[in-house]
Amino acid sequence: MPSAAVFIVARTGSSRLPRKVLTPIHERPILARLVERARRAVEPDAWVLCTTTASSDDELAALGLALGLRVFRGSERDVPVRLRDAARATEAEFFVLLESDEIFADPEFIDAVIRRRLETGADYIVTRGLPIGAWVCGISRRAIEQLCADRATEAVDGWGVFLERDARLRTESVHTDSALAAASEGLRLTLDYPEDLEVISAVFDRLRDRGDDFSVRDVVALLTAEPELAAPNRKLNEQYWQRIEKTRQS
Repeated sequence: MPSAAVFIVARTGSSRLPRKVLTPIHERPILARLVERARRAVEPDAWVLCTTTASSDDELAALGLALGLRVFRGSERDVPVRLRDAARATEAEFFVLLESDEIFADPEFIDAVIRRRLETGADYIVTRGLPIGAWVCGISRRAIEQLCADRATEAVDGWGVFLERDARLRTESVHTDSALAAASEGLRLTLDYPEDLEVISAVFDRLRDRGDDFSVRDVVALLTAEPELAAPNRKLNEQYWQRIEKTRQS
């Protein structure tokens, strides 16, 4: 029974950028790039790809197995239910959630979230001060069970807001240092649109000589030194935060 697993949530059916997680960067799928960097974390006991039962995700499931991940297949549309069922199947009492569009999720902060769980027993742990595209959070099995039991509808964008609001759960934060937080403000490194792929590809091009051995700190330093690389998708951040704010107000 893993005390702390990593659940990587991915599917190929994205409406905005279909098959984005299988898009090659230097001849390796983006999912492989994410996994190879993230697996430098030392605290997780298990690594699980949480994809869907749709036949369109067969290729993704096969890639997960090839990368040495355990593969769980569940609900196509309801991500919290998929996570709940994965926690049940793996008997994980706590998991770090990596969404596949968070390409630059960093092993430093995966480990920090798990350590905070061990220190505090918190149900929901978020990272603060990282750019979009490097976020990680930790969720207890109790919390995801509770969320799924309480909801009246399928998940919407930003469903983590409901965990933060739940007074029955203990929440904690992992904060980055002030320099990284300041440099990260306004950066968008997630993958939803073609403009995002342009930025991500530029980052990998600039850091190509390091393979996958670079940190989110290296990425932020690069974009601070060469801000023009981050320009193509900057305007998309406003749309993202508008969606999140709409969820917070609901």
